[in-house]
Amino acid sequence: MKKLFKVLLCGLFALGFFGLLGTYSLKAEDNTIYEDLNGDGVEECLTYDFKITQINDDDSEYRFVITEDGDKIYVEDEIIKKYTDDVETSHSLHDDLFGLGWVKVQVVDANPKDKYKEIVVSYYHNEDNVLLAVKVLRYKKKNKLTVVSESANIMPYSYVPKAQKNNKYLTISTSVWTTSLGCIWLKLDYKLTKNGLIPQLSKTGVYTVAPEFAEDYKQSKFKAARTITVFGDKTCTEPIGEIAKGKKFTLKKVLITSLDDDAPFIAYVKASSGLKGWIYISNESDEYGQAVDKIVQDPRFFN
Repeated sequence: MKKLFKVLLCGLFALGFFGLLGTYSLKAEDNTIYEDLNGDGVEECLTYDFKITQINDDDSEYRFVITEDGDKIYVEDEIIKKYTDDVETSHSLHDDLFGLGWVKVQVVDANPKDKYKEIVVSYYHNEDNVLLAVKVLRYKKKNKLTVVSESANIMPYSYVPKAQKNNKYLTISTSVWTTSLGCIWLKLDYKLTKNGLIPQLSKTGVYTVAPEFAEDYKQSKFKAARTITVFGDKTCTEPIGEIAKGKKFTLKKVLITSLDDDAPFIAYVKASSGLKGWIYISNESDEYGQAVDKIVQDPRFFN
């Protein structure tokens, strides 16, 4: 049984989105961050440089350096091998970075209750812009950067949004596959640990829908392929209205009770008419993997 987090068809749809993403306190033209990173009231000035060199058809070398006042305070200088030689090596993301093409640097405030702001480095593939890995750094004092957490297990078409929940976790807009709607992106929280970024699953099963980076960073909008009944609550027992065929609606939240990509779920939506409520999505697939109940005209496939 395929899992909900399958992203096979999300790939081609997600191409080209990276130019749309914003950064927090990052001057892209000179790769400089101006920000008080450790809460001492003094704005730090950090610059970074990234370079990758192809060694042969299989291997390459990358160098990522962060400097402060001309001093190198963080250096990654690694050979990226096609096959991992030593899977036991700690902090060896370089073996997961085969095909690395560029990095994105952002500053986020994952936990407003502490005095720190985190530097998030996202590593992207050079051809299809797949997210290969994420590393989180913390500036504790002058000329001192510490690796807080890192992971190469984030879903490949995900991204770190500029707007964080500020709830002590790092929020990542994670690509999710559904049979009825195609690709959607949900805001998932990740705990920063030395053993990696650990996803924090919602106890209620309800997740906020994140903007689609391939749709000019807008919220998920769909056009109804048939009349859709809208219910007043998550039980989907009391109808409060309908979304007519051809009318648009925005996906706001989803309630997921199973990780199977063809398992039914419900979604909280806002129709173009202003109607708000919950809709039931059967999400059933036929023998060819197509949606049995075509609820939308424009599922997110190969746009």
